[in-house]
Amino acid sequence: MRWLFSRQPVIDFYHPFAESVKLVIEGQAEPWPMRKKRTGHWIYRLRQKTRRELHGRAYHFQVRHNGDTYTIYDPMAYHTKRHEHGLVSYISNIEYKWQKPRFRPPAFRDVVIYETHLPALSRHQSAEVEDESYRGTYAGAKSHKVLDYLKRLQVAVEFLPLHASDNLLGQDWGYFSTSYHAMRNCYALDESQVNREVMELVDAMHSRGIPVLLDVVFNHGGELWVKAWGEDIVYRKHENGDFCHGSGCGPTIRTEHPHIRETIIKTLLHLVKEYRFDGFRFDLGALHDKQTMLEIDRRLPKHVYLIAEPWALGGVQWGKGDLHRDLAETRWAVWNDDFREPGRTFLVGGGDH
Repeated sequence: MRWLFSRQPVIDFYHPFAESVKLVIEGQAEPWPMRKKRTGHWIYRLRQKTRRELHGRAYHFQVRHNGDTYTIYDPMAYHTKRHEHGLVSYISNIEYKWQKPRFRPPAFRDVVIYETHLPALSRHQSAEVEDESYRGTYAGAKSHKVLDYLKRLQVAVEFLPLHASDNLLGQDWGYFSTSYHAMRNCYALDESQVNREVMELVDAMHSRGIPVLLDVVFNHGGELWVKAWGEDIVYRKHENGDFCHGSGCGPTIRTEHPHIRETIIKTLLHLVKEYRFDGFRFDLGALHDKQTMLEIDRRLPKHVYLIAEPWALGGVQWGKGDLHRDLAETRWAVWNDDFREPGRTFLVGGGDH
């Protein structure tokens, strides 16, 4: 979903092979036919409907293909919930008035990154929160005492994944994203306002001069992507037709596919524009094809930090040596395991000097 001007939401769904697509919104008597563009995208402008009127309504696409009709939920929805029969997409009002709209992070070379699981900032009893119900939530992470502490450390905060995820596979850590425009409901005080609560958290940190980075997992998962576009588009295969499993967590996402590459980049741009994230850390970034890495660097605003893990269990598309070759003229940085591993060995008493 995207929004046109200030009041008109535009529903945008990619399905190049569909014969017809209709938009079905909860509470509407009839489905609305969508118009196909040459790019394979189907769109519908919701005239005379404001964001507030539509907020919280479930919706899906009625797709006709090869004579059959399918129900597909929006892989680009801003809000999703898991029900008995699977994930459901909901329209969400993402308007927010920023208190610190002009915040810009310091130069990357001057940043010390504090990586944290969001609930860990306020779950423990030692964390002072305004209300006990805030523990382990977006609201708890922006409690005054938590922000005071982070401000004293003079760090940038990098959150483990906050995208909607499957707890059955990714547990509480969030490393099995089901889609990438929706945020995790479980940390919200009000699930229907989850997008706003994430924005309020970033805004509060920016007001204290704290840059905010997000860990993104575009290498596996993507349940709603697969249901919408199919495994052949979303997942990478070997020459023999078997799926690549470079992450150890399921098939590897096919970042080299033009639609997947474009979707990843548009998602990142959305996260920068709407949520004001200052940077991204790419989980198992070596599974992303090199052209996608170059395109991300080219198209994201220049103040955005870009960090990748330069490794994977298999099927890597690039390595640390490429920082001196194809990626040399980009802003890409990598997690430095050449320092991390000896440092960890020394700290636990395994070193001899």
